[in-house]
Amino acid sequence: MTASVPLGHFEKVAEGFGCNGQSVTEIDALSGAFERALTSDRPEIIDVPVEYTPNLMDFMWPEIILHGFLFPERDRLRVAV
Repeated sequence: MTASVPLGHFEKVAEGFGCNGQSVTEIDALSGAFERALTSDRPEIIDVPVEYTPNLMDFMWPEIILHGFLFPERDRLRVAV
């Protein structure tokens, strides 16, 4: 089973919140985007789309996070009075 994440226009979302937003698709334009962001008087979002390649760790994180976490047993819980 595979899932795809739709591409968003995060620079437009930023503008909706009163921030400046830029989308950079070429590496040569990145330095100019940073220059504009650093001289801006408002918060700035620089949206840089990248190609996503699934990693084995993506599937292992839930197990790693929950391993060793002890969920309380309902019958052992007591209310302090």
